[in-house]
Amino acid sequence: MISRLARLSVFISLVALMTMPLASCGYIGPENIYGISTEDHQLLYQAQTTITSQVDYLLDVEMSLEGQTITLNMEGDGGFLIEEAELLPGMVFAMTGTAQNDQGVSGNISFEIRTVDGVIYMLSENLDTGETDGWQAIDLMQGFEDMTGVDLDAPAGSEESILSEPIGTVDELGLEKYTTVRFIGEEDVRGVATKHFLLEVDLMAFLQSEEFAAYLMSSSEMSAEIGAGQGAVGTLDPQMLVPVLRILMPMIFPTFELSIDQYIGIDDGWTRRSETEFSMVMDLSSLALMTADPSAAVEPIALSLYLNTYYHDFEERFEIEAPDDATVIPMGEFLNPFGQ
Repeated sequence: MISRLARLSVFISLVALMTMPLASCGYIGPENIYGISTEDHQLLYQAQTTITSQVDYLLDVEMSLEGQTITLNMEGDGGFLIEEAELLPGMVFAMTGTAQNDQGVSGNISFEIRTVDGVIYMLSENLDTGETDGWQAIDLMQGFEDMTGVDLDAPAGSEESILSEPIGTVDELGLEKYTTVRFIGEEDVRGVATKHFLLEVDLMAFLQSEEFAAYLMSSSEMSAEIGAGQGAVGTLDPQMLVPVLRILMPMIFPTFELSIDQYIGIDDGWTRRSETEFSMVMDLSSLALMTADPSAAVEPIALSLYLNTYYHDFEERFEIEAPDDATVIPMGEFLNPFGQ
C-alpha cells in the first residue's frame, strides 16, 4: 500500500503545481523596481498564466518527517480550468513514477488527481502490486471550516462570520518587494520564441517583514476570536506572539528558498514553461522550548521540490467529473502521514 507520507508529498506537490507556476506573476508588482526594461516588465507582469490550459510536467520531491524520508520522481500531464473555479481551480492530473524510502525500498506508483468545486479527489495505485485505496475525497474548504469554525461563505462582519473584517489577501502581502528579477535571454520552447526570466524570492526577509507581521496579526486575532467563541482558554495574545515569531523565524526556518524560471511567449504573452525550485527546513524545537514540556523532542521537517511545467493548448475547453465512488477523508486524517 502507498504510504501516507508519499500521498502527503504528492498533496504538497499538487499545491505547488497549482499555485507556484500560476502565481509566479503574483510576485511581480505593477511598478518596475527590478532593473529590467519597461518592455520586459510589462511582458512579465501581464503574462497570462491564470487561464485554461493543458500542461505536462516533471516533478521531483523529497520529504523528511519524524525520521522518515520519501523521494518521488514523477511525470505526468493534465490541465487547469481556471475561470470555472470558485475557491480552487478545476484541475485534472495524472502522474506516474517511482517512490523510494530512506531504507532504499522503491516501487512504481501512479496518482490521478481531480479538483471539482473545491474538493480534491485522489486515486493512488501501487503499480507493482495493483493495490489501491480507491478514490479518496478531501474537501479543503469544509476541512478549514471544521478546524477553525469560520464560515468561508459568510461575508465578513455578518453574524455567521467570526471575522469582524476581512483579513489581508496574499496580493496585499507585498511579495514583490522581496523578489528579484533577472532577464536571462531569449530561448525557444517547443518551437515558440520566449523570453526567459528568473524570479528569486527572499522568503526569510518576507517572513520578517512588516507586511507579513500584519498578516500574522490579523490571522492570530482571528484565531483568538475563534478560540474564545469555542470556549477555549489560555489563548496567546497576538500582540505578544507576533513579535516573538518574527525573532524566531530564522531558527524555525534555517532553510527557506524559492526560485521560479518563467518562459513567456514574445508574440502572444502566454507562459510557455516554468521551473520551480523550492527547499525548506522547518525546525520547531525553538517553539518547543516555549511549551509546558520543553524537553519534548521535535524532529525538523525537510522538503525539497523541483517542478518543470510546460503549458500549451490555451483556452481549449474540457470536462472534469467528480468520481461517483469516492471515500470522503477528513482533512486532518489525510494530512497525518503516520496513519494507516
